[in-house]
Amino acid sequence: MRRKNTKTVRIFQPDSYVPPLPSKKNLDEHLGFKPGDQVFFNHTLTNDKHSVGLLKEIIEQNNGSIVFFIWDTEKGMWRHIPPERAFHEAPPKRKKGDR
Repeated sequence: MRRKNTKTVRIFQPDSYVPPLPSKKNLDEHLGFKPGDQVFFNHTLTNDKHSVGLLKEIIEQNNGSIVFFIWDTEKGMWRHIPPERAFHEAPPKRKKGDR
């Protein structure tokens, strides 16, 4: 016995569609950092390993957090870093005897 095909009920979009709010906002400057600046940043969570990159965008998200979009020139990849981990100048390197 063959099953009879049943029609699927289609629900159309209402006439008064309201688009969602944008989820992010571009900033021109934050804490002295501007897009196009060369920045140094810590790219590991546990150690102090710093890399250098080019700041491309500064984004403020809906929850209020700010993220730097950085092109890592040493590794050739994008990094999304909070402002606390970015520096204008290279941090001093730790020496073997320092603690």
